Amino acid sequence: IQAWVRVGSRAGLERAEKLAETLLSDSANSSARPRLQTFHPILFAWLNSKDPECAVKFKQWVDRLEAASDSIPAVRPDGRILGAQITAHVSSQFLLLDGLGDTPLSECDDAIRVKLVAAANACSESLEKQCAFLEQAARTGAEVDRILEVTTFARTVLAWSNVAFVCQAKENIELVEDAVRQMKG
Repeated sequence: IQAWVRVGSRAGLERAEKLAETLLSDSANSSARPRLQTFHPILFAWLNSKDPECAVKFKQWVDRLEAASDSIPAVRPDGRILGAQITAHVSSQFLLLDGLGDTPLSECDDAIRVKLVAAANACSESLEKQCAFLEQAARTGAEVDRILEVTTFARTVLAWSNVAFVCQAKENIELVEDAVRQMKG
């Protein structure tokens, strides 16, 4: 997997993903015992890519690993991976904003703002999920193998800051109010 990711191309990454999918689906029938670290190269290749779908791809892998963790506990995403998922969403926002080039923010279309809000919502959902997990573990006295880094909170705030920044440039208070309502959930 790591060798295919190191090729540095989209085709190499897709080849690594196919191998990883096979590893997940065949692990019950083989001697291979994947661990979360097995999938780090794929996760972080998407995280560091300049692909506008990087956050979507990252989340798809997190979802796959969470689903597989019922039968392969060693692949369950930890706090760092879930925090990196938030980073992927913020990165996707910056890619959207960079894609505007010289277009003034006040002229960016509604589709961009909708994508920015969706990314910020995804950050909030991921943060809430992590907090709920830790709260449940504290209530039950379960052993916790996840951490919640301060940067996770900061990146979630940054995602909403990006939304407010673009909405303010548009001078459309309804968009800002809507973003605040969504953030409050």
